[in-house]
Amino acid sequence: TVDYKYEDLPLSQAQFDIYKIATVNGNGEIKPISPFSYYALDFSKTDNETMHSLALTMASYIARDGIKPYDSAVTDADGKAAFPNNRTGITRGLYLVIGNPVSIDGYTYFAETAIIQIPALDNENNIWDYDVYCGGEWERKRYVVFAGTDYFDWCAFDTLCGVPFGVYEGTL
Repeated sequence: TVDYKYEDLPLSQAQFDIYKIATVNGNGEIKPISPFSYYALDFSKTDNETMHSLALTMASYIARDGIKPYDSAVTDADGKAAFPNNRTGITRGLYLVIGNPVSIDGYTYFAETAIIQIPALDNENNIWDYDVYCGGEWERKRYVVFAGTDYFDWCAFDTLCGVPFGVYEGTL
């Protein structure tokens, strides 16, 4: 289950995609599965920094290569999205969770891309837990788009329908 909130504000209508990236055996050995087994990914270190870096790397491969998600769900009015959604079950393994940005009341919210293991080890009770909860810190930014101007204090430059535009981060 994904719990997508900013402070106490539930973030509804945000799509989350999960990708099964590897199997995990009873000894905790990780083996990437297709198509992720074709990339040079090193799962020998499982510290938070390494796993975060791997998550971002795989997200870029997914975007570049058009890899389809294992399952998808959209957050409800309470900011929750439950898996499985389009499948009959979630099997043991490592999953990449990618949340798409959602805009509410002039703010855009960004979810952190993460890798989760199912089942997760409940260290307190020393049991495997298949009901994995994914929550965390989410980033909020207000973006204002200026079309057809030469204002240069933007954090991004691009072209929209042939008209130069930029995005300014902050408030006016």
